Amino acid sequence: MTTVESLGRREQKRFVLRRTVRDTAWRLVAEHGYDTVTVDQIATGAGISVATFYRHFTSKEGVLTRRWLSPERLAQLEPELDRDHGLARVVASLFEAYVGAVAGYQVDLMTRLKVIHLDPGLQLAMARGRSEDAQTLAALFAEVTGQPPESLAMRLAASLTSSARIAAMSRWAELDGRPALGILLREVAETLAPSLDRCETAISTSAHTSVGGRTT
Repeated sequence: MTTVESLGRREQKRFVLRRTVRDTAWRLVAEHGYDTVTVDQIATGAGISVATFYRHFTSKEGVLTRRWLSPERLAQLEPELDRDHGLARVVASLFEAYVGAVAGYQVDLMTRLKVIHLDPGLQLAMARGRSEDAQTLAALFAEVTGQPPESLAMRLAASLTSSARIAAMSRWAELDGRPALGILLREVAETLAPSLDRCETAISTSAHTSVGGRTT
């Protein structure tokens, strides 16, 4: 997994600043609610100017609703992914890397999940990135299998993985963090494995449809 120490000096400063802003934003939202917190408050709490905030983020929503597999997050997890043993192992290693990444949150993951659960405005904002996560997963799975990312098999594998993670995180929050997230996501990966194996070996079905015996 990419660590702060492995980055160059400039990248380290950028990484730390962005993490500080996110942690500050989550702390404020946990205290005051998503709709109430402003960019000015986040910037002040993080010890930066509003101008600096906007050099790194486009909006309050952009700070708090980073996609599960945003380019930044995927780059962080990429070194830990096992691409050599099929889709099931890709997903298992992806979940393992994710658990390691969120362990360093200052506002812990459980608090974040509970805040999301209780705040309709934040729920709506978080939902907007899920289709992009599914597309990212489909592209990742396509690289592993050699199938087109738009094929039905890759779309199904991506949708299953994304939906299963969301369901697991919601259930984990309901159970107040029992069992440990790593254990729960390992069980999810094992449950998904047979379906992912089927997707991997399926004949590639693209978005094209057959009309009158012709492919269109």
